[in-house]
Amino acid sequence: MRNNRFTRAILCAAALLILAAPAGADEAQPSPLRAPLPLSEPAPPGKPAAISVQGWGADNANCAEWTNSCVVCQRNEAGVAACSTPGIACQPKDVVCRRQVEKKP
Repeated sequence: MRNNRFTRAILCAAALLILAAPAGADEAQPSPLRAPLPLSEPAPPGKPAAISVQGWGADNANCAEWTNSCVVCQRNEAGVAACSTPGIACQPKDVVCRRQVEKKP
């Protein structure tokens, strides 16, 4: 009786494997190529999405440190800007100045 149950279980498992195999797997057809998606239009000038953090710093020379909540940029004493690298899942916001350039007396 015990041997009979084991044999039935093996036969059921084999039948399931045979039925689960896709028909004609040896003759798989390549999927047809899809038409390319249309490119989205760039944001119009002046919109926050169109202004890079570096570009914002170039347009606002009186700002010593600015950020979009993903990238932080700082301008050194010589006026050269350097920016951090954003995180992979960062959602940028509008660029804001966090510190103005100190005026020399």
